Amino acid sequence: MKSNRALRNISYADFKAYVQLNAKRFSLESQERLEKTFNVCDQLENEHDRKVRLYNVLYHKCLWDIDEAKEVGFVLFLEDELKDVGEMFSYYRNNDINYIDEINNKYRGMKNERKESRLC
Repeated sequence: MKSNRALRNISYADFKAYVQLNAKRFSLESQERLEKTFNVCDQLENEHDRKVRLYNVLYHKCLWDIDEAKEVGFVLFLEDELKDVGEMFSYYRNNDINYIDEINNKYRGMKNERKESRLC
């Protein structure tokens, strides 16, 4: 895994929520790969292993879909993104806003929309 300081400072739940919030930025193939990765990560017991697996899928497969990530570099791109999202989620936690459930519900809705549009 390439070094990413921001990854050490974010929980797996926040990292997963960040990816789910940005799911529309990825291709359908990448979104399907991420869905499989979430299923595998959710089975793992170790927090670090979950983050590393998700990071590796993002780094090696999904970030190729984002032009800004290719221009800046994947490590710097994720470092900036995770730092910002970590601060945002910290604000939510400090103000008792249940953002994880809201993001999960929104993400499930996006998956259903995607599946429906593919059938048409």
